[in-house]
Amino acid sequence: MIQQLKFTFLLFSLLAVSTFAAAQEYTAYLPDDANIQYAGRIDFSNPLKPAFAFPGISIKAKFNGTGVKVNLKGYAGTNYFNVFIDGVFLKKFALGNETINEICQTNLNDGTHTVEITKRTESFLGKAEFLGFDIAGTLLPPDPMPVAKIEFIGNSITCGYGNEDVSTGGFVADLENNYLAYGAVCARELNAQYRAVAYSGRGVAFNFNCSEGDLMPEIYEKYFADEDSGGSNQYDHSSYVPDLIVINLGTNDHNCDNINDDNFKAAYVAFISQLRAYHPNAKILCLTGPMNSSEIYKTRVEDIVETSGGEQNGVYFFHQTPIINNDYRGGHGHPNTLMADINGKEVAAFILANNLLDITSGTGENTPDMGATIFPNPIINGALHIDLTKVREKEMVELNIINMQGKTVCAENLIPGNVHEINMGDKHGMYILVLKNRAGVHIEKIIVL
Repeated sequence: MIQQLKFTFLLFSLLAVSTFAAAQEYTAYLPDDANIQYAGRIDFSNPLKPAFAFPGISIKAKFNGTGVKVNLKGYAGTNYFNVFIDGVFLKKFALGNETINEICQTNLNDGTHTVEITKRTESFLGKAEFLGFDIAGTLLPPDPMPVAKIEFIGNSITCGYGNEDVSTGGFVADLENNYLAYGAVCARELNAQYRAVAYSGRGVAFNFNCSEGDLMPEIYEKYFADEDSGGSNQYDHSSYVPDLIVINLGTNDHNCDNINDDNFKAAYVAFISQLRAYHPNAKILCLTGPMNSSEIYKTRVEDIVETSGGEQNGVYFFHQTPIINNDYRGGHGHPNTLMADINGKEVAAFILANNLLDITSGTGENTPDMGATIFPNPIINGALHIDLTKVREKEMVELNIINMQGKTVCAENLIPGNVHEINMGDKHGMYILVLKNRAGVHIEKIIVL
């Protein structure tokens, strides 16, 4: 009897080990698999080794299974990446001059999951190649990407330089996180596709060190900012056609004593013309960033917008809120993630308020209307009612009411299943109302009489 029990225990143990091993058997999915979803400026000239250097690159897959690994090759320098499983940040990891098989997650519940890898760091830390995912399970068709497309062009502010740092010292690679930079925040707020073409220290007419080489108008033409122009490094502008281009440049130019109205304006206007040649239908939003609140900087960019045709020609201006105090300051005087969140959301609000992006397309196929009803509209006595009784998801609903200057005048969390009254008082005028939770998005223009 004892021998039989031992044999039974051994048999069950072997079966358990065998079952676990089978569950953890990995299948290699190569980069050219149509079910792998890419975002960002990537060179696909070798479809089995797509290469990239700019920050914010995203590689995403949906799968049915229990584990996933990512294969990457790095070159000179050390880049850092984020890992998201089912939309939740899991960890960051480093990639040096090496080829790695990085475990993203194992022992997941057997079912449908997503994995996303995003590049935290910028171009001067070296380029990388994606070599595929290893999945303990089966790769699935991805969810559709958002319809609306935004391209963010900028410097260290757009990169996310020092945004996770708490010191005022120099650059620390693993404390740069493009995912939490203002542009990425803005794109997620609008549920738009995101692309960053950014490099720390660069300007339109002058770089931070007052040099005039490798300026952003030249870098814009490249896949890899630190490699020579032309040839295989000439970027294919038809591969991503943005609906909106956001430019955040000029902070570095204004670090130089030899900047003046003429040279800055000439270079910036020429850059807008360069962008227009590639993307004639895109709207262009020119920002002044949070690290320089001088009137001369703002005035120059406003003049450039007007010279370029202004709003009648689809060119707009917005001044980001300057860094509030040291609680909002990261490494080397840059905005930290708190400040970037404010800057990103205020730019998103301005975009909505001024119809710079189709507010219906930005929700994408996979983000339906949540089922809210707004009444009355127009609002006569100041009382706005929001009916959330038909909202399917019971998660709190985030409300933002934005004026036509892009500033949020009301921000609340509302309980679904109820009718809420919001007192607009004497706030007469037109506003954009935005409701969001996991059930979807509801965006509506409201008028207060």
